[in-house]
Amino acid sequence: MPKNKQPTLRQKRRIVSKIQANAFKANRTVIICKLSQNIPKLDAVFVDHSSVMKGAIPVLPVTLAWLCLVFNVIIPGAGTFSSGMLCLCVGKPRFTVNDTFQSRVGAFCVNFVVAAAQLFTVLFCLVGWGWSIWWGVIMLKMASKSKKYQKVKIIDQPVETPVAVDHNHQI
Repeated sequence: MPKNKQPTLRQKRRIVSKIQANAFKANRTVIICKLSQNIPKLDAVFVDHSSVMKGAIPVLPVTLAWLCLVFNVIIPGAGTFSSGMLCLCVGKPRFTVNDTFQSRVGAFCVNFVVAAAQLFTVLFCLVGWGWSIWWGVIMLKMASKSKKYQKVKIIDQPVETPVAVDHNHQI
């Protein structure tokens, strides 16, 4: 382009679109960083990288874990399906440390498939029933471990000592 010649309209549009794209990328990065700071976290002790199926077993409150275990004993797969439903609102999946909506939906889907498999494999020498009970016991262990970990975490926090103030004002 010669020195005294002005850019054409097409060239101006390209420049503007490049500037807008770079601004969008920068803004998107800032938004993603801010969102990742607000994501609830699961302690790294509970994360299971060994398999997707084990990672889908959520960390639930102890009473709900007992309820899911009882459901699994009565009807194989019922407690597993219930834990998947509870994972959508109460429990935390153990795929990663970050507790995101995608991991909750993924845990629900995996638990749904596992529950169906547990129910259908009951026909083969009660394999599904044993698998279902084992799954419920793992849920209960995770819930108990989480409860103990929360107690230890609260005990280990430093306690603020109040500042001593002398209220006896002497003049």
